[in-house]
Amino acid sequence: MIKPYSQQTYAAVMDLLRAGQVPSWRRVREITGTGSSNDLLREIRQIVQEVAERAAAGDYPKQAQDAFWSLWMELKSLASSDLDALREQLLEQNRLAQQATTDAQVDAAQAKQQLAERERQVQLLENQLSLAGARELKLSGNIEELNGRIVQEQEKLAALHQTHQSAIDAKDQEIRTWQGKLETETNHRHQVLAETVAEHQVKVSRLEQEVKNELERYDNDTAKLMRQLDADRTEHRRELKAVNAELKLAREQLADSRQQNAAVAGENSALLRQIEDLTNQRRTLEQRNDALLDETRAMSSQIVELSGALRSLEKPNLDADRITE
Repeated sequence: MIKPYSQQTYAAVMDLLRAGQVPSWRRVREITGTGSSNDLLREIRQIVQEVAERAAAGDYPKQAQDAFWSLWMELKSLASSDLDALREQLLEQNRLAQQATTDAQVDAAQAKQQLAERERQVQLLENQLSLAGARELKLSGNIEELNGRIVQEQEKLAALHQTHQSAIDAKDQEIRTWQGKLETETNHRHQVLAETVAEHQVKVSRLEQEVKNELERYDNDTAKLMRQLDADRTEHRRELKAVNAELKLAREQLADSRQQNAAVAGENSALLRQIEDLTNQRRTLEQRNDALLDETRAMSSQIVELSGALRSLEKPNLDADRITE
């Protein structure tokens, strides 16, 4: 069923025909102020066809019919021209739409490729942070092992000190026993006392040498560990610097991606949250590094105290020598 034309359009077409003008859809819309080009063309055809049928039926004088026929032919020509122009306009709009769609697909593909590259870079950063965490755990284990060794050596030194003190007490008891016998055996007393003192001095010297060797070994192990700690801290700082540089580059690339393609804004937000998580992990790693430095300083203090304790053991040995003499 053909949709009927509006009375507003009919009045505009008839006014244009009475004025001797061709009722194009542009002129009709100037009068009515509404209507699309397709709807107006359809209504104008209906109205003109109706008027033509009425003219053919003799409803109008011969002069009016001839004038209308001329207008009808001109209208057909103009309508055909308008239709061709409209068709070309629609084809051009369709071409532009297809071009825009193609450009959008190309931009989307490029944005997807850039996003995949950024995801790969984020994965690399996460792997580097995992390696740094593993190194930190290994370093913490080494420190705990060293602390255990220090405790063991302290216990060993305490046992040596107790043994040394017991030996001194035994020798003192032996000297007191011999002092009673030396009242009647002066010559024999000097010989036995000389042998006892010599033996005691050999043992004391051996103990002192053992303590000295243990102290040197502790100093060497401590120096080696401190060098390893310094090397690990240097490597850790270098890795942190590299991570900071990569994070900075990722932020710059993220900012460029926001400006270049708004279509991936949601995915960039997810990438930004991942970068923020990496930044928090880096801060946690730095805090752990600070805690490691504090533990290293505490360990150095313990080593200094241990060295002082070892040196204090030398003083009882010298006192014992003086007592023996």
